[in-house]
Amino acid sequence: MFIKPGFEKPAGLRTEHKILELERTDGSFAISSSVRSKELRVPFIVVANNLEEATYKLNEISQWLGTPRSKEQVPKVKDLVFDWDKDLTYEYVLEDQIEANFNEGRLECSVLFKIPDGVGWTETKKTGATGINRGLVGVRPKLRIVQPAGVTGTIRIIEEVSGQELFINHEFSTGSFTVDVDCRKRSVEHVYSDNTYTDRVSYDSDWFYIRGNYKFVGEGCEIIEVEYREGY
Repeated sequence: MFIKPGFEKPAGLRTEHKILELERTDGSFAISSSVRSKELRVPFIVVANNLEEATYKLNEISQWLGTPRSKEQVPKVKDLVFDWDKDLTYEYVLEDQIEANFNEGRLECSVLFKIPDGVGWTETKKTGATGINRGLVGVRPKLRIVQPAGVTGTIRIIEEVSGQELFINHEFSTGSFTVDVDCRKRSVEHVYSDNTYTDRVSYDSDWFYIRGNYKFVGEGCEIIEVEYREGY
């Protein structure tokens, strides 16, 4: 299986803007913007000695690239990484059947990948309480926090750049206690056991969303680590 020359991989975001137009006013106003899914059509060649061998190879490729579904019929994404762009991983679902045309001992094919997130993701990035998300999109990070021994009462976490706050209404223990606050999954889990404390998060809390600079400060806890992936 060889990718054909001339394959184009678009960069940047595919966005959709909502425009508000008012009577008796000049121009219009952009009031919202959303990142949309991206499509990558990849042409490739399958070399074979005959049509039977080519068909066998194409069936194996179809099984390899195909995205299965859960029992609820939800497609499960797979990872796509290009040899010349190994820093980014695209999570895809297979959008359509593979197109194929047998010609002179080879199959000329193309496959359409749909990228629901609209971006490729870097490897997981870990920082301290302060840092910069340099990606094209905002992300929901995972924070590892520690309640020091002897500290009790409500935990308050503030992201000072945006003003977002999260409250955990629980006195974990009299000893040191470590939990992960996963803002993407909206969960609070003990690092060294299966215990969860999501139900102790105050209803008016923000599950943090960071884009650009961020600075986390903890009251009643220490921010040990901020973890996320950047999208490009």
